Amino acid sequence: MIVSEWTCQTDGAVMRMTFCDPDSRNRLTTPMLEEARALLTEAVIDGVRVVILRAEPVKGTWSSGHDISEIPSEVTEHTWANPLEGFLEYFRRLPIATIAEVGGDVWGGACELVLSCDLIVATADTRMAVTPAKLGVGYPPSGVARFLACLPAQVVARMFLTAEPITMQTAFELGAITQIVGQESDLEPAARLWADKIIRNAPLTIAATKAALAELSDAHLPPEVASRVDETVARAWTSQDLAEGIKAFSERRRPDFQGR
Repeated sequence: MIVSEWTCQTDGAVMRMTFCDPDSRNRLTTPMLEEARALLTEAVIDGVRVVILRAEPVKGTWSSGHDISEIPSEVTEHTWANPLEGFLEYFRRLPIATIAEVGGDVWGGACELVLSCDLIVATADTRMAVTPAKLGVGYPPSGVARFLACLPAQVVARMFLTAEPITMQTAFELGAITQIVGQESDLEPAARLWADKIIRNAPLTIAATKAALAELSDAHLPPEVASRVDETVARAWTSQDLAEGIKAFSERRRPDFQGR
């Protein structure tokens, strides 16, 4: 059963990758991410200079985030290799430029996917919200670092602690969004204009710049600090609260978190 579908259009220099999975409101699944990795790797080999990443909005949603059915519901130690975390590490280190074209609300892990793009074009009234606190998930430091690279610390704290959305207009005013457009039909020409500016420039310089940006903006913690942070994250992943958060989500009710 196919649970994700990518379509690609390319003119040799610029490739538009469009994801649409109406049944799940464009949920990010392991097969979808594996397919995206294969397409992107091929694009690099083929000499594509810019990738425009977009989703066909489903009921106003660009992506409903990572598929929580993939999260282990009962674990005694944090051993799960998060497929989204692995994909984003790969994605941020692509030697070609990436542009997110966002015409719908972005939820959960999809926020980090959008913020991992080099440039972002979005409609003003769409929203994004990062929601691990509603599930009891321990968010990885690499993901928090991505938000901190794009937004002020107080805004990141507000988003993670409250799980409430902010509009793309607000994110634009804070410097996280490259361009805001008035309506969805304006997205494609706006993204293409940025792509055309990029492909006029030196590809090796762009690759070098991207490599530097990826390393400088990602979290590189001293071993003792990384161990301390990982221990805190693991406590959330192995908690009863995580199991309760997933159960409450599937039952469409408010979770009863106990802090254990």
